Amino acid sequence: SACTSTSTSTSTSISSSSASAVTGDSAGAAASVLAVGTKVGQVILWLVHATAGAGAAGEVFPPPVLLGTVSVCHGWVTALEWLRDDSGGGDTMSLVTGSSDGSVRLWTTIPETLFAAAAAAAAAA
Repeated sequence: SACTSTSTSTSTSISSSSASAVTGDSAGAAASVLAVGTKVGQVILWLVHATAGAGAAGEVFPPPVLLGTVSVCHGWVTALEWLRDDSGGGDTMSLVTGSSDGSVRLWTTIPETLFAAAAAAAAAA
């Protein structure tokens, strides 16, 4: 798994208020990993490729690639935020999740690991 979890507190439908993306490099192309929270306590991770000139008339966007689903709580995922820390000589990223059951979790990964796993998932799709 590309992420590890640390707990810091005691029909799937998507909650529109809980989504966050982080941008990096996946297989040599600019891409973002979009985290989307659900009403059933899951975070769904998507790889979304960026294209130069995105949005030009007639341009076709590559479809997003499902990276995986993680169960994070017993309530709605109500908050998501990517944090990047490149101080202290290391480079890590964390996804913070908050939910209606009162839990807050911190999921930490190394960006190169996350985007390498994303590239492998995209290649397999």
